[in-house]
Amino acid sequence: MKIRKGLLAIICIVLCLSLGLNIYTYAHMFKNENNATYDYYMNLIDSIKSDFKYLEYNEILGDKNYFLALPLKSKELDLISRQKVFLYKNSIKGCVIFLAISYSKYNAPENDEWMSSYCYLPEIYNSEEGEYKSSYNKKYPNIQVATHSFNMNGCHFSLLSFSNDSQGEDIAAHEMINFTNSLIDFVERKVLYE
Repeated sequence: MKIRKGLLAIICIVLCLSLGLNIYTYAHMFKNENNATYDYYMNLIDSIKSDFKYLEYNEILGDKNYFLALPLKSKELDLISRQKVFLYKNSIKGCVIFLAISYSKYNAPENDEWMSSYCYLPEIYNSEEGEYKSSYNKKYPNIQVATHSFNMNGCHFSLLSFSNDSQGEDIAAHEMINFTNSLIDFVERKVLYE
């Protein structure tokens, strides 16, 4: 009976030590992974600022970072410190592209995923003819808008392109697709050479 109690006590101690060691190890692995991802995010921002170029587009913000206030119901306290906005302008095509890159401790580097991709074309959604003619109003802005949103390498990329509407040419959408392809190539090359 005494041996049984002693054996049971030893098993309990070993299980407690094992559980404690597992919790400690997991917590440190998770913390180091988050630090590595944040370091990658900061390096990526610096690389884009210094090395990413796309055709006739000029990035105009440089080190500045403009931020739209969040809704009152938001519980975010640190988004401004983990988001960088770039603004690219092309005066030849009359197109503007916003690129926002943000870091989140919940976005694991292996979870690459497209979140959204869509566009707004006035000739489809604000035309006196066609499927949506009942919602036509000349007061709506005559602009094209396109957007992409995806997670890659632990970062979230949100892109917005807009241009004046040129009948027959989907400038905002085409520029968005080509810009995003160039950006993804740049990010993939950066990962390969790190």
